[in-house]
Amino acid sequence: MSSLKAAVNGFGFSDPSQSKVLQHFEDLHQSHLQDPIPDESWVLFVPGRIEWLGKHTDYAGGASLISALENGFYALIQRSDSPELKIRELGSDRAASWDLNNGNLIQSEGESRWLIYPQTVIKRILLNFKQKLSGVQITFKSDLPEASGMSSSSALMIMIFLAIAQVNDLPRSSEFTKNIINLNDLALYLACIENGSSFKDLEGERGVGTFGGSEDHTAILKGKSDHLHHFGYGPLQENLSVRLPKDYRLALATCGIQAEKTQEALEKYNELSLLTQRAVQLWNEHSSLKVKQLEEIRIQDSSSRKTLNSYFKSELNRGRLKERTQHFYTEMQLLNPSHWIRDGQLDVQLFSLVANLSHEGAVELLKNQIPETAYLARAATQVGATGASAFGAGFGGSVWALFNSGEAQVGLKRWKEIYSQKFPEAAEKAKFFLSHPGPGAGFV
Repeated sequence: MSSLKAAVNGFGFSDPSQSKVLQHFEDLHQSHLQDPIPDESWVLFVPGRIEWLGKHTDYAGGASLISALENGFYALIQRSDSPELKIRELGSDRAASWDLNNGNLIQSEGESRWLIYPQTVIKRILLNFKQKLSGVQITFKSDLPEASGMSSSSALMIMIFLAIAQVNDLPRSSEFTKNIINLNDLALYLACIENGSSFKDLEGERGVGTFGGSEDHTAILKGKSDHLHHFGYGPLQENLSVRLPKDYRLALATCGIQAEKTQEALEKYNELSLLTQRAVQLWNEHSSLKVKQLEEIRIQDSSSRKTLNSYFKSELNRGRLKERTQHFYTEMQLLNPSHWIRDGQLDVQLFSLVANLSHEGAVELLKNQIPETAYLARAATQVGATGASAFGAGFGGSVWALFNSGEAQVGLKRWKEIYSQKFPEAAEKAKFFLSHPGPGAGFV
């Protein structure tokens, strides 16, 4: 266990988080005391992510400001003699197993909503990689709130892919080496597993039902301790990386209303993606300059949005198309680093003003906020946060806030108190905690 402690210490977690992380991994090992862990085993951390700026911009070819979190999934992975994937969550009744010859579910325990995520990963691996798979056993814990906008479902899928890939040495396969050259490619491929698209020669299959991009997967794989990362998605590239000043702390609040991917929620989420696709279709119908993504239209010239709006006149949903494109143009302007970077450093005061504007744009133009998340952001600034914003898919979820380090604990407590007064029922399920931009996924 001393070697694990040294590994955790060198992984990039902040000092306050190291003991928590080590305890999670020790719990996983303790759970196998009656079933000795073989020499060939691995421990894996897969974080959630924070979207600081860039609401629903990635799949339209835009940009976002993101970071990994020091909260996520902690997994103990072992090779299994039988050709099955066996998954068990420590501390819950969730467990399941799949046949790795055909991807069929063998058995499951506990609630079933989460099963689509492992199932999707397994089916895609069997489709894209032709080798016979060895069995994999995963025991995991998570301190990442579910359905909260912190990408718990993407993190779960990435954990499963990395576990199967590690045990079966997939990175050395011809399919992998031909198509996945670096972490950017891996992030894009993992996003394609989730949304069902093909990636290079790796054929697509039915995903989990969301028409999303690669923002979550990029943050989860490429996060760096203390840093916020500005990525562009057409193509995927890192534009800059900036430290969060040490005199500020990240506070997070889940609103208590889960952003579940039910059919109704899926339709609302996917509508925002489909609106950008329709805008691109209309542009291509009217313009000689053909494009694939909304960002290509935005960068044409200063009048491109006015031109685009003129193409909406015959559309029944022209009001929503105008709001959706206005939001994209505005959010991309807010993402311009010149608005919040000074002398190569993050200017937290300016950044907070920009973040507040981004939040209001989500409320007024995206219309993907609920009363609880809209209030949480306002309430954070009322109790002393420099800035705050809802983030994630929307229609439920979470809000981030920045407090001065010395005031973070008190601010977090007051934030929770006034939210409980306004929304007592939701507050019973809400979670308020401090975290930190953390390292990307990896074997510890």
